[in-house]
Amino acid sequence: NLAAESIKALYNNENILIIGTEGNGLWQYSTTAKAPEEIRGHPDLVNTVVHKIYRDQSGCLWIGTLGDGVFKVDENNQWIHQSVANNADSLSNNRILSLFQDRTGIFWIGTEGAGLNYYDPYSLLIRNIRQGNNNQENLNNKMVYAITSDTNDNWWFGTESGGVNHWNSVKKQFNYYNVESGHLHHNTVRALLETDLGIFVATLNGFS
Repeated sequence: NLAAESIKALYNNENILIIGTEGNGLWQYSTTAKAPEEIRGHPDLVNTVVHKIYRDQSGCLWIGTLGDGVFKVDENNQWIHQSVANNADSLSNNRILSLFQDRTGIFWIGTEGAGLNYYDPYSLLIRNIRQGNNNQENLNNKMVYAITSDTNDNWWFGTESGGVNHWNSVKKQFNYYNVESGHLHHNTVRALLETDLGIFVATLNGFS
């Protein structure tokens, strides 16, 4: 019974509702079931805070948690757990705020406090982009709430207090769009949406 639970994430997986909770792991519900059922695919998933649920281009589900890293469920229902380890090829932070896969297949993972990770499914390597000195080579904030890309394969990252960080894939540099540049009404960006009209930015003070 999830009636008393705080729900943080929902995903419709072929008419099965996947439910992420705040401290009680991952659940599923279908119209044929009498009640929600807990998903116990991985022992480390029990009692976690599930913040994001995302389906990639190959049909795998990615589960982003606040404290336990990322879980991936492949097409064979095999579970893979990625968390912080003492090597350069691990996540930079276990608190996951955003998940996104671009058109080239690169998987982007935004964290709470340690910038951005990108995962190459071909090389199986994880790399990190951290906050820097605003020299257009780094993020200007270490908390990444939202990620999207545009038709030119440029990437857009919504941050906690740095506005939007836009990576220009041709010039290989960041541009920063925020209150100070006159583009936003607030520097905390919680959602990004790519459309035919451009990138819409949701902030704590309206959208742009």
